[in-house]
Amino acid sequence: MRSIVRLASLMLLATLTGACCTQEPGGLNDELDPRAQGDFTLYRLDGDRYPGEAVPEGGKLLHGWLILEACPIEDTATRNRIFRAFDDGIDAAPSVSPDCFNPRHAISVVQADGVQMDWLICFQCSNWYSYENETTVGGGGTSRAPADVFNEILSACSGKTKTDDK
Repeated sequence: MRSIVRLASLMLLATLTGACCTQEPGGLNDELDPRAQGDFTLYRLDGDRYPGEAVPEGGKLLHGWLILEACPIEDTATRNRIFRAFDDGIDAAPSVSPDCFNPRHAISVVQADGVQMDWLICFQCSNWYSYENETTVGGGGTSRAPADVFNEILSACSGKTKTDDK
């Protein structure tokens, strides 16, 4: 009888231990980050072309910056990975950032109510700005570390569209 109780206790402990260790860091395994709910696109931008310059024929802009590539992201885990990397970059931001803004990446989410939230990120100067529709609503510093995650996802994107002639 004792061995059955011990066996049942060990099985329960193993089940509980396994459940605690299979979640993604931050508890974001299957639960979608609230910021990522809606039509989600990861962009590569031309940070060398400044707003106000002539737009190449067929070119599309995001807050004045030329879009080079657009990658729609449908997968919950990938959306969470992007925001987790972005948050980690913010947490590791340098205390002083150069005075520039040449964003080469952006996250865009069009929510169910039609509101578009965008985050434009310049890893060169370690700064980012967020927009609600066309209005700047935030910003801050970031480390350069998320660039590797963003570039990896953009490179592997099967639904990627190029929007320039480069």
